[in-house]
Amino acid sequence: MILLEVKNVSKKFGDNLVLKNINFSLEEGEVLGILGRSGAGKSVLLHMLRGMEGYEPTEGKVIYHVTMCDNCGEVEVPSKEGQRCERCGEGILRKTSIDLWGEDERVYNLKRRIAIMLQRTFALYGEKTVLENILEALYAAGFEGKEAVDIALHPKWQYELIKDLTKWSENTEFLLAT
Repeated sequence: MILLEVKNVSKKFGDNLVLKNINFSLEEGEVLGILGRSGAGKSVLLHMLRGMEGYEPTEGKVIYHVTMCDNCGEVEVPSKEGQRCERCGEGILRKTSIDLWGEDERVYNLKRRIAIMLQRTFALYGEKTVLENILEALYAAGFEGKEAVDIALHPKWQYELIKDLTKWSENTEFLLAT
């Protein structure tokens, strides 16, 4: 089931074209990697997908295909269509499409379900990568060598770290990260 569609998205800051005619769709549960050199627009695209002010597309649309509770407005992934809402316990989740940058009051309910983690948002030590920052913090906490690397690379700890660094909550349904 398609969760996200990006259709002909372009973004300009003044005369500077940062994104040009970006198109893709993302299925529920699918992981998408976006590669590019520094300054290529990866973070701009993530800010746009999060719906952050100042990052609206100059052209194109960002559309989320989700389910929404017909009682309280809670947003869930498409596969939960027809289920009872876990939040209010009264409504039923119905499929809907939300244009993230359109005139839609439901956007707020969607945005609160999206977390974003930018690599340098929480840079503890200058211009190092996320992994280098994690290792530096582990070394400072007394972990050394292979032990620190094992902790930094272990999927369980990465998941917990992402939750902590993004202020992930039970309400987070979508994670955007660089």
